[in-house]
Amino acid sequence: MDIKKQIELLLKEATLYQSHGLLEDSKTKYNDAIKLIQGSKQLQNGQNLINLILKKISALGQDIHRIEEEALSQQISIKEQEIIKELLFFSKEEDRNATNNPLLQQQESRADKNLETNENDVIDISSIVITLDNGPQKGKEIDLDVNYQR
Repeated sequence: MDIKKQIELLLKEATLYQSHGLLEDSKTKYNDAIKLIQGSKQLQNGQNLINLILKKISALGQDIHRIEEEALSQQISIKEQEIIKELLFFSKEEDRNATNNPLLQQQESRADKNLETNENDVIDISSIVITLDNGPQKGKEIDLDVNYQR
């Protein structure tokens, strides 16, 4: 295949990958095109084409960085994880009794009463929502999917 057609194909693939959100793959195709251009002596305006491709790679890099930053900002902090563990997950009965959290004790009391009155009913929980009452993220809701319950 002609070198110009190979480069054209790589650039089309890079654009296609980018349009589907496959930014790293797009960047790889652009870099492959640059390598082909650099290795070819047939192209007269090779450096101009390389400069254009480098601009596209730079823009991709900015998009990748922005997406990574957004993903990091959406993660639950360690403090939030500890609060969730403290409120929801107990490995032993004594851990549950040792808790001094009045909100949790009130919720447990309500849950125990509901279970006593509906012993024969199976309660199927598919998710829970926790709303933060204070702190810098007051009002933020944390949705947790329940995969297994007993």
